[in-house]
Amino acid sequence: MSTQTNPQYDAEDAAEALRRLIASAPSVTDPSEMHWLMSDMALSLMRLQHIAIQVAVAHQGQTHLAHSETGDAAGGRIQSLTVSSHLRRAADLLGWARTRLDLAMTCSDAIAWYDSASPTTNTDDVTVPGTDDVPLQQEPSARMTDGDPRS
Repeated sequence: MSTQTNPQYDAEDAAEALRRLIASAPSVTDPSEMHWLMSDMALSLMRLQHIAIQVAVAHQGQTHLAHSETGDAAGGRIQSLTVSSHLRRAADLLGWARTRLDLAMTCSDAIAWYDSASPTTNTDDVTVPGTDDVPLQQEPSARMTDGDPRS
């Protein structure tokens, strides 16, 4: 349950909710039900973007308190500003991802899903614009858990 006063607990709670979503998303077999999932994903990306900016601002605003592990003030300030810079870049990338998801949702809105008994057309000659830049070489759940020691 969200506390709204303990960011560490709330972040762990959000991470756990995303792990559950990774496990449950493949169970949606009706493609028309995917729109709500994409909508919630877009909202989540927006919220992550805001959090990244908030943490970046906090690092930048508290730079005067930062010291390196050896007690060096200049080194600590450099690290604090570097963290802020990386977080701002992460926020930019989250915004880019949200834009791509919004585009996917727009395309999804144009799809009319028919049941499997309906006549189909040959899709062998169909090409999808804008997909060459994002390779999907692993199952999404495998990509999402790479590097997370809690998975």
